[in-house]
Amino acid sequence: MHKRISVPILFLLFLFIVFGGCSTPAPKKFSSETVHVYAELLAMHEKEKISGSTPDSTYRRDVREFFSVRKINEKDFQKQVAEISHDDLTWRDFLSKSMAVLDSIKAARTVPH
Repeated sequence: MHKRISVPILFLLFLFIVFGGCSTPAPKKFSSETVHVYAELLAMHEKEKISGSTPDSTYRRDVREFFSVRKINEKDFQKQVAEISHDDLTWRDFLSKSMAVLDSIKAARTVPH
């Protein structure tokens, strides 16, 4: 004897498989401060490296001062960025937002005061 499975249960199972398997998880959360700090560091790196005249030791000193002035622990920040980078969706979202902030930083530099 075969047991008959009800149609609504099969339909719900089908929907769960189709839509449950296709859903993309939301990116993990990160603070806007982390985005801004990352973008500022990218801007500093570009500026220092483009000039070509800043030795690496001076650049490292500038980075340490950057974190000190903002009262941010550099190791903690590096850990946050590393955690963000482990999830592809979150990392892409983070980079997209960081690039937008970087673009606004660059635009602000080119505006005459």
